[in-house]
Amino acid sequence: MTESGLAVRYTRALYEIGRESAALKDAEEDMIVLGRIFADVSGVREYCLKGEKGRNGKKESLEFCRIAFFPYVGDLTRRLIETAVQNGRITVLPYFPDAYRKVADQEEGVTHVLVDTAFDAGSELTESLKPVLKGLAGENVRVEYRYKPEILGGVKILMNSKLIDMSTAYRLQEMRRWLKQDSI
Repeated sequence: MTESGLAVRYTRALYEIGRESAALKDAEEDMIVLGRIFADVSGVREYCLKGEKGRNGKKESLEFCRIAFFPYVGDLTRRLIETAVQNGRITVLPYFPDAYRKVADQEEGVTHVLVDTAFDAGSELTESLKPVLKGLAGENVRVEYRYKPEILGGVKILMNSKLIDMSTAYRLQEMRRWLKQDSI
């Protein structure tokens, strides 16, 4: 099983326990904090992804987590991290924030939509796409915009594992393919 697949299993357990103990908001906030730690604190992500290689095993990994994570997260998330490390799975920790978001979205009936655009996703673009995306995905939609200049223009929309590519780069690629076929 992949690290991200394992992270979904762990974070699903966190979500379920959080729901049963009325601590979902705390768990969600902890995942945001973990995401920031992995993004902003140099070396933390790399340390976890390296796993147990070249270390004194789980004890050293647990001590690292006590310093890097435990002061910043609640009890449920701390126990989740401890469990993963004691199971020799420190490598799944960097995947926890995204996996938790995926689990929470599934449980709450939210469709995640990723929109790549060649331009800054200003209010004009977001407002014009909002009704289209709601029509495709339903009322409960979470939209994430990414700036991708390599698509040259237009948008690429990823929703429910389906790609809608209306980018200029794709159109040019298709035109090249069509011209090559026509010249043969």
